[in-house]
Amino acid sequence: MRKGVTARTPDDDELLAELRQLLAARGRLTASLIEASDITRAPISYIRRFGSLMSAYARIGYRVSERQRKASERFRAQNELKGSGRNKPSALGRPNRPQPSD
Repeated sequence: MRKGVTARTPDDDELLAELRQLLAARGRLTASLIEASDITRAPISYIRRFGSLMSAYARIGYRVSERQRKASERFRAQNELKGSGRNKPSALGRPNRPQPSD
């Protein structure tokens, strides 16, 4: 199921079953646990399918802690800023800065 293995696209139930298995094994869910697990696919698989990890968690009835919810909101806000062009890195890997006018 992990890296280097080609398989058919799993349906929603299969993806959610993987999260349930990991939750049963570890007692909680985080992106880091999902990434490190041999039970689950990469976190991006769940994000693409369900819109966010929080949405996938909700589908299996997992309630995130307040700390996890706030961290998720911060992460989403940072990514929205990056995607809007603000603070977008230039070709040289540095943030775009306004050029002084002569």
